Amino acid sequence: GCLIALVAMISTVQAEQFMGGMSHQYTTSAQTLPQGSKTYLLHTRGAMLTIRSESVSSASGAISYNTGYMPNVELGVSAIIYQDLNLSTVYNEDGTVQTTNVPSRLMFRWKYGNIQLGSMPMFLAFQGVANARISNSVVSNVYLEPYASDKMSVGFNAIFSYLQNPTYPDMGWQFHYNLGYTNYFDSGQMG
Repeated sequence: GCLIALVAMISTVQAEQFMGGMSHQYTTSAQTLPQGSKTYLLHTRGAMLTIRSESVSSASGAISYNTGYMPNVELGVSAIIYQDLNLSTVYNEDGTVQTTNVPSRLMFRWKYGNIQLGSMPMFLAFQGVANARISNSVVSNVYLEPYASDKMSVGFNAIFSYLQNPTYPDMGWQFHYNLGYTNYFDSGQMG
């Protein structure tokens, strides 16, 4: 019971990722899209927080394209196409104030998965993510958004999924465990 409460608490603090494909709001499934299938998704998210009587908010919009490239390979690309920063002190080179990142970030993703472990309904996948800042965006680490450095970042994820009904996953309960590492290449940049 305590572990479930801890996982629920941690997942509500994090902002959802703009992944698409065979993924959920906070975790990714070890299953991949069937070969030849494609998904196009529009994502939005918004959050507001008050810090010392100051309101801080963030609103983002993204688009994702994912495809089942091969029987066990899924490829995807996502772009944050709009991000309202709720800032008033970011100035452009010409002295004007900029309060949006349009566009902001570009994320490339590959997943090798759908690997069944024995005869059990347990699946394994490996995923890699490359995340790059688009030169038009002025702010790289935005309040209420997942951390993003000013440079390109890369990540690797090991995914384990247990599906009660592997043939029709949405007809039964599912358990997904994601364990990953991300390198933001920002050593020495933090103040």
